[in-house]
Amino acid sequence: MKKRSYIMENTTKNYCRDLVREHDKDRFLLGLIGNKDQRDALWALFAFHHEIAKTREIVSDTTIGLIRLQWWRDALDKIYADEKPPKNVIVENLRDAIKVYDLPRADFDDLLYGREFDLEDAAPADIDGLVKYIDHVSVPLTKLCLRILGEDFCENARDVSRAFSLAGLLRAIPFYASHHRCYLPQNLLEHHDIDPEMIYRNGPVTGLKLAVQDIATHGHAYNQDTQVNSRYLKVMKYMTRYYLKRLYRMEYDVFDARLNHKTPLFYLWFMFASRF
Repeated sequence: MKKRSYIMENTTKNYCRDLVREHDKDRFLLGLIGNKDQRDALWALFAFHHEIAKTREIVSDTTIGLIRLQWWRDALDKIYADEKPPKNVIVENLRDAIKVYDLPRADFDDLLYGREFDLEDAAPADIDGLVKYIDHVSVPLTKLCLRILGEDFCENARDVSRAFSLAGLLRAIPFYASHHRCYLPQNLLEHHDIDPEMIYRNGPVTGLKLAVQDIATHGHAYNQDTQVNSRYLKVMKYMTRYYLKRLYRMEYDVFDARLNHKTPLFYLWFMFASRF
């Protein structure tokens, strides 16, 4: 019975690891930074993040999306009340992470609140609105990760997280377009005379590269002069720098298939940043 219990426990923990490795490769690599227990907690957190982030893609209307997000709120209610949560592999692993590392509820609420914006199918008004969105859907995740790793969150950590997410959003433009979604700020769309519907239908359109360059410039600004000691944040900085450089080399064409390709240099950077 003990052997069977051990196998089942490891299978449930591996579920989160494998889910993140398949759907969020960069955060899978970020999870490798911690020790074994920390890795399991990080991957549980990233698996939760993946589940709420994909809500807009898998629901047919706003009401169903809100119900799905509420399901996760209810599960968190049970965890924080020390009651039995719904039977779910991710919930079980998330509960362990919350209890072991005393993760604050407020950060989870911020993440869920941010995902409600996805259901509105509305572009941010301007770059400040886009950054505010990131402050809900990404920055709290970084806070939780640093807590698991026993590190403090600071303003520089916020800037690193913002840069990482801006680079990620730009790389994901083709994916979002396939789901008729656009996160490019409305004022940039108007300034560069971009109709999101044309992106959905045709992919690259006139003005899109300039809009992408504008946002990438903000990503550089957040990332470039930010000094951090955390290995976790250093890896985020290296990843952001790598992707923004590739964007530049691809002349800001987010539909270039080479953009998300990881060269050997990427993994050398990862190994260096994760060790020092």
